[in-house]
Amino acid sequence: MSKKSYFFLIVGLIIVIFWYVFNYGLPWNYMEAKRSFQSHLASYDEELVLGSVEYDFIHSSYTGSAYEKENPDIRFYIGESLYSGAIEDTYKLEKMHDQATQDLIDILNQYLPNRLSESVEIVKIEDKELEVHISVNEEVEMDVKNAIIADLYDKGYVTKQFLINIED
Repeated sequence: MSKKSYFFLIVGLIIVIFWYVFNYGLPWNYMEAKRSFQSHLASYDEELVLGSVEYDFIHSSYTGSAYEKENPDIRFYIGESLYSGAIEDTYKLEKMHDQATQDLIDILNQYLPNRLSESVEIVKIEDKELEVHISVNEEVEMDVKNAIIADLYDKGYVTKQFLINIED
């Protein structure tokens, strides 16, 4: 091989290495992050599966996604805190959101079976504070609104915002 070929080979190799490090970080750091994420997930009682692990070049940290083995629809974030470097996740938030949504649907099926849509936002996990948004196509009586809020309260939720939107 000529000197010119070696030069292009080395430049190409440097470009490939830079591309790899830019997208995945250093291989040993990637493996350490993956191991740390799996160890963190093992601290829960439920069986959780680590999905993807990605490197954030801008913040020089790893993030990923995970899900419950028994319920893969509950997907959540797991990653390194930008401030402390500790592993954190949104499992409790997503689990509560899933439960609150199901509880709301069960309640609304009783009072507003013909609603157009519903959504729940978690305001504060510790106090089970919710924002509830419901879309309907006709006016809803005040006693129905109060009954929905009371049923949510009976299930342990505090409704911080309750909005019923009437769509044309």
